[in-house]
Amino acid sequence: MGPRTREQLALLGLCLGALALGPGAHARAEDPGDGVYGRLDADSTLAFGLGGGVELERGTPAICAELRLRFLDAAGPLLGLRWEPAQGVSLLGGVELRPLWPALFLSDRAMGRERLELLLHSLGVELGASLALGGVAAWGWFWGVGAELPIVLPSSWARGLWLRLGARQLLGAHSGFTLTLSLRVGLPLNLGFAAWEPPRYRP
Repeated sequence: MGPRTREQLALLGLCLGALALGPGAHARAEDPGDGVYGRLDADSTLAFGLGGGVELERGTPAICAELRLRFLDAAGPLLGLRWEPAQGVSLLGGVELRPLWPALFLSDRAMGRERLELLLHSLGVELGASLALGGVAAWGWFWGVGAELPIVLPSSWARGLWLRLGARQLLGAHSGFTLTLSLRVGLPLNLGFAAWEPPRYRP
């Protein structure tokens, strides 16, 4: 990653931080400051995302679509589709990990500012495999980082409407480093994980 790429990532990070700390960013959850913001109302979140970006080395546009399933909004699988004019279509499959919100919640470090907390909680890393479909199919792998700023807060509607900033590097087939900006909507899902626990006591 070159100096120009690092500068662009730092600038985008500062913009997200300024938006999160701006006016109207105080918590509006049912229990302000608890750090949960409705996450425990369902055991999973299903997220759909669609957006675009730019491949930094070639300066070409890219289009991305993603489907993510997160358990307790902390970790889970992801599926993605990436298209770039110079390299065609790639399919992505991997896992995403968001460690900050469980760590801050379990250590009782809620700040009581919903937008800021949700932005920090959304910081995550991802790792997986890619399959290039242009010409001869070829495998590669990818890693990435991302953060999401809530446009519509989860306390107001479903699991919210988000603006996602991502940075992802593909290695092997269809290699390149891409910055993306996308809209993401989250929906709560109850997959019944809590019901799997056997009864501990009998009357």
